[in-house]
Amino acid sequence: MGSYREIKHLRVLRPTLREKKRYILIEFIPIDKKLKVKREIVIKEILATIQKTFGTVGSGYFSLSLVKSKKTGQNQIIVRVNHLSVPFVIASLLFMKKIYSYGVVIKTLRVSGTIKSLLAGFTDK
Repeated sequence: MGSYREIKHLRVLRPTLREKKRYILIEFIPIDKKLKVKREIVIKEILATIQKTFGTVGSGYFSLSLVKSKKTGQNQIIVRVNHLSVPFVIASLLFMKKIYSYGVVIKTLRVSGTIKSLLAGFTDK
């Protein structure tokens, strides 16, 4: 390896080359109001539905990740995706009708570029 002076530093990626992201606020409502559905189970089913719809390569292109936020409601999840893949992710959520044997309604409440503007007015208190 070379000396310190020979090592080149990595340059910062220009803003025009960065991947733009969008945040989607998703609400899941069990059809049976008495039933409590765990958030972790819903997350696994959302990921499985997207992978069934678009395949492994397609779901990898979406750069899908989950955002942990304490400001969301009990039945709400924030998902971060690539800005070009927002309509595809929302479309794949339409195919999700059941979690295991429980009926669930999935709603997309809002799409935004920042978490702060996404949660403005949509949190349960």
